[in-house]
Amino acid sequence: MASQQKGENMNKEEIIKSMEKGIYYFINLYKIPQVDKEDVYQQCIVKILTSLEEFDPKKGKLDGFLMARIRGVVKEWVRKNNKKPLLVEDFYIVDENSPEKVLENGIIMEEEYQRLKMAIEKLPPMQHKVITLKYFYNLSMSEIAVFLGIHYSTVAKYHQRGLQRLRKLMK
Repeated sequence: MASQQKGENMNKEEIIKSMEKGIYYFINLYKIPQVDKEDVYQQCIVKILTSLEEFDPKKGKLDGFLMARIRGVVKEWVRKNNKKPLLVEDFYIVDENSPEKVLENGIIMEEEYQRLKMAIEKLPPMQHKVITLKYFYNLSMSEIAVFLGIHYSTVAKYHQRGLQRLRKLMK
């Protein structure tokens, strides 16, 4: 979406439509349960509408301003519902046989996770985005295509090349 200077003639419906991808991005990022997604979506729409009056074009672009507000709504919903967001960092394999083994496995996994994170940071920007959205935020390839505004096959190519490069970097 263009900045407010370019988009002053946009009506509220167009603004909401342009922010839809961002709303679903944060809803999926924070793993909002399916039964609650519509409620959170509606809260985001209300926040967009109430925030339009507060926007000052001298301070930046409208889309960045609204994305921050949308993220705040989703994070607030998670806090109010005492539901911790399920991000990748929350998943650890636990061997319950012995405390020593659990600690050892946790340390090894953390080291591997840090190596993987560093390798992902070395990827070209689009490969980095696709890999991150796919594996850290659990978006499907088609969702990634919509979010990034590129064709599905392009996403598949970035994904394939990113995985190949990661394999080389992790050796």
